[in-house]
Amino acid sequence: MQEWTHPDGLYSWIQTLSEVTITIPLPNGIRGRDLVVNFRADSFSAGIKNQKALLEGEFFKTIKPGDCFWQIDNGKLVLEIVKLNQMEWWSSAIKGHEQIDTSKITPENSNLSDLDSETRSVVEKMMVSILFK
Repeated sequence: MQEWTHPDGLYSWIQTLSEVTITIPLPNGIRGRDLVVNFRADSFSAGIKNQKALLEGEFFKTIKPGDCFWQIDNGKLVLEIVKLNQMEWWSSAIKGHEQIDTSKITPENSNLSDLDSETRSVVEKMMVSILFK
């Protein structure tokens, strides 16, 4: 999985077809109770209480805010974001930021059991169709 870093080092991000993970460096000594993180369907904000946001913006595409969460890992704030459309690559995590060439992404291997029931059904029909041609 390839990681992309903002030119100013404000954050880095990685993605799968279904999720985006944004990692934000934190000042020393910051704990979970010091943070305020808000997810909305099309935007987010993450920062330290009573201070300017460390990072905020509009997501590249719509997300499922109720399925998203955050955690602190090794002095970094990690935002785990679930995409609404889980079958597409994002060109950027945040609208207006540097975009990547999604045609160069090498997806990880997956199993049929990883797919939702609707997608799995379509893939299975395609596989049967190919086998019996």
